[in-house]
Amino acid sequence: MNNYLIKTSEGELKIMQVKPADEASFHATYSNQIIASGSSIQEILIKYGELLNGESGQ
Repeated sequence: MNNYLIKTSEGELKIMQVKPADEASFHATYSNQIIASGSSIQEILIKYGELLNGESGQ
């Protein structure tokens, strides 16, 4: 199962867990909204934190 952090059209951040069988339809629907992905929620939160730190110039 993969985990994704997405930004909705309303600007909210959501964590979604996607089963391997649903990957293709998930990507077809959300590909332009994916901020980070990983094998665990911890991994995607770390990646998101790194993105925030990179954007702030740290």
